[in-house]
Amino acid sequence: MTVTQVQTLASGVSGCVQAQVAFSEEWDGYAASAVFCTGEEAPVYEQVLVSGVCTVPHEVLAAPGTLYIGVRGVGPAGQVRASTLTGVRVVPGAKAGDSATREPTPDVYQQILQQLEAVPDTAKIQAVVAAYLLENPAAQGPKGDKGDKGDPGVMPVRGTDYWTDADKAEMKAYVDEAILGGAW
Repeated sequence: MTVTQVQTLASGVSGCVQAQVAFSEEWDGYAASAVFCTGEEAPVYEQVLVSGVCTVPHEVLAAPGTLYIGVRGVGPAGQVRASTLTGVRVVPGAKAGDSATREPTPDVYQQILQQLEAVPDTAKIQAVVAAYLLENPAAQGPKGDKGDKGDPGVMPVRGTDYWTDADKAEMKAYVDEAILGGAW
């Protein structure tokens, strides 16, 4: 992994530093996340990448030192790919005092659940899946062979292919009577 552009990172910041990752073709089809830590013995924070972007966890920016950044991904068949770690310097920032408290950064599973909870309806789910498939074409599988030409269409038949307004009114009256009249 190579860092191409870095802003000066100051310790003590929270919620305002974004990491953006551009992937090579070998990552196509992988669900990727960014991994952050401050050393070998330090906790690791994993952030789901949405369109290659995530917020850097505040825990790794709490103190001056070296921030290590990497990427890992899981392929469609469960295979795991990982980048090397790259170190970025975090310089001392303005102190906020002891009164500044922050919620812990959610783990990757909590992040996925938060994204799912934000999905209000089926249309949104379809849009999210379509966006994912556009970004990860390998997840769609190979294009199949063209099928045989179908039979020519036929003229629709009343009672088979469609209903008239009178038919609909009669059905509605029947259902209303059955449900509201207590037959069901």
